Amino acid sequence: MLVHLINHSAENLGGAQKILKLIYDDNEEHSKIISFDYIKDKSRQRRSNYLYAALAFFSDLIRKHRNTFIIHHRIFLIPFIFMRNSNSIFICHNIFPSKNFIFKHLTHLKIIAVSSEVKDYLHTVNPKLNITVIPNGVSVNEAENFERNDNGTFKIGFIGRLAKEKGIYLLLEAFRAFIAENQHVNTELHIVGSGELDPQQFENAALSDLSNKITFHGYSDAPFTLLKHVDLLVVPSQFEGFGLVYYEALERGHMVLASNLPVFRKKTDDLGVEFFIQNDAADLAHKMANCRDKQDLWITAGSPLKRHDFLTIDDMLSNYKTFLESTPNEQA
Repeated sequence: MLVHLINHSAENLGGAQKILKLIYDDNEEHSKIISFDYIKDKSRQRRSNYLYAALAFFSDLIRKHRNTFIIHHRIFLIPFIFMRNSNSIFICHNIFPSKNFIFKHLTHLKIIAVSSEVKDYLHTVNPKLNITVIPNGVSVNEAENFERNDNGTFKIGFIGRLAKEKGIYLLLEAFRAFIAENQHVNTELHIVGSGELDPQQFENAALSDLSNKITFHGYSDAPFTLLKHVDLLVVPSQFEGFGLVYYEALERGHMVLASNLPVFRKKTDDLGVEFFIQNDAADLAHKMANCRDKQDLWITAGSPLKRHDFLTIDDMLSNYKTFLESTPNEQA
C-alpha cells in the first residue's frame, strides 16, 4: 500500500497537491491519502482533522509497517527521525528559506527532489542526504495555447495559490506602480486561484483603488483556458521548487515575467521571458513596462515550438513507477 501524507490535499491548493493526485490516480487500487482535510482510499472518503489524521497515520505506521509512506509535507517527517522505516520517501516540492533543520537527521530517508535546484539546495543543508531527482511533468494542451486578442488592452495574468510566498501582494504593489507610471496604457490584471488568504479581505485591499482594473476569477480547473488571451503571465514567487505555472505558461506560448529564481533561469535567451529582481516591486513594475514595449516584437517573431526541456505527465509517472518498484514491499 502506498500511503500519501500531506497537510491538505485539495487539488486547488498548489503544485504538490496536483502531483500527489497524479501519483495517487496512477495507482489508486493500492493507494491511500492521509491529510488534515480528508482521508481517501479505494473504498471511501472520510472527513479528517489534525487528530484524526495523526491517529490514522500512527495506526498505519505501527500495524502496517510494510506500507510505503510517501511524505509530501515536512510536518509528517518528525516521526521518521526516530522510526527508521526503509519504505519511507519524502518528496520535496519546494525550497523554503527556513524549516530545514529536520534534514540534519534524515540521512536514512529516501528523498525525491522535483528539480536539480531542490537537490542542490538540500545538499547545502545536509550533504549526506539520499536524493533522487524526478522533475514534475508539464501538462500539454494545445486548446489552451495563447491567442492574442488585440483590442488595445494590455492584459496581465496571475495563476496560483493566493499566498504571500507566491508573491501576490508584491504583484498588486507593482501593478499599482505600473498603472501610475503608464496611465496612457489601458491595462487589466486577471487573478486566477485561491488559497489561505482571506478572500474578502484580500479583494477589499486589492480593489480599494483599482476596482475597474482587477478581476478575481477564483479557482479554475482550466486556468490557461480562462486566461488564454492574457498578454503577459507574471510568476512573482519568493521561492519555488519547480514552478509548474511558469513552465506551463511557456509551453502554451505566453510571454512570461518571473522572479529571477535559479529554477526558472534554464534559458536566458528567450525573447518572451523577462526576469525581475526577487521581492522588488519597483523592478517588477519596470519589467512589466519592458514586456509591454516589446510585445509586438515578440508576437512578430513568433513563439518557438520548444522553449524548454521538460517531462510530460506520462514521463513523470513512469519515473515514479520505476522508483517505487525499487522500494521494497510497496504493494504489501
